[in-house]
Amino acid sequence: MLLLLNQRQCEKRQFIFITTLHSNIEILATYGIQAHFLKLSLMSKILLQLSSQHFLFYRLLKKIHIVNPFDKYLSKHDTDLIYFISPSIYARYTDKYNYIFTVWDLCHRDFMEFPEVRKNRIFESREAVYQHALTKAFALKDDISYYSMLIRKDGRFWNQYLIDFQ
Repeated sequence: MLLLLNQRQCEKRQFIFITTLHSNIEILATYGIQAHFLKLSLMSKILLQLSSQHFLFYRLLKKIHIVNPFDKYLSKHDTDLIYFISPSIYARYTDKYNYIFTVWDLCHRDFMEFPEVRKNRIFESREAVYQHALTKAFALKDDISYYSMLIRKDGRFWNQYLIDFQ
């Protein structure tokens, strides 16, 4: 998908690739993709996490004019739309931008008995991301039509813009 987006750049649309993993910079460079590293301080991550989970904390930050560090970073890159190519908690953090969110799978719901899903609150963390991100997404993208059916059936995740790249 990244290669396709990189090839489709033109004067009217430009894509900026941002990663939270520094090692991805070199990997993407081997494919001719220039990526930017999003480095947030521990304090910024704590602010984002707290403000995304607690409405009163969010309102307090707004009241004392503390700017959302993720949105601030995106505004420096003149962002119009975010496309998360993998499920990401960062979708919870933006107050300002529309985004396309990718759903890889929902297997954690089907196989809760497996230790990989039960331990370390993996189920809860996946659900928290999906419940928040999918309902606010401008559009959704999935890789498997089976998950399209599940997303369409589940009222919490319904969205009129479901992109199926089959």
